[in-house]
Amino acid sequence: ITLQGFDAFSCIDAYEPDNTIDDCRPITADGSLQVHTLLIHPDEDWVCFDVPGCGYRITAGTQTASPSYDDADTTVALYGPAGTLLQSATTGGPGSHGRLTRVVDEPGTYYVRILAQNPCGVSGASNEIVVVVP
Repeated sequence: ITLQGFDAFSCIDAYEPDNTIDDCRPITADGSLQVHTLLIHPDEDWVCFDVPGCGYRITAGTQTASPSYDDADTTVALYGPAGTLLQSATTGGPGSHGRLTRVVDEPGTYYVRILAQNPCGVSGASNEIVVVVP
């Protein structure tokens, strides 16, 4: 048996604290990536971005460039301007990454919440959040 240690708290990213909708970090909705770290549950990351009008399609998700500590099994959730949940997506199993697409019916600030389904999983410093509003 081999045990490999991982000090998750040494990987706190530059966007912390971002664990609530009120602490969301702005993200450019042009496909640019932000590198976040999901620490051991209950850590979550929130990003926010503006949508200029109705009828825009939002695509949001996570990906990883380095799966060394990629046990997070991320869930991506989209919240509307009033802070209400609009849609969420989870893919199954460690190393999986949630992704969603939705056409929105009003302008305003939208929020994406990223969390790990695996309570012991961490994403490492390579959990990249991407939002696209074409």
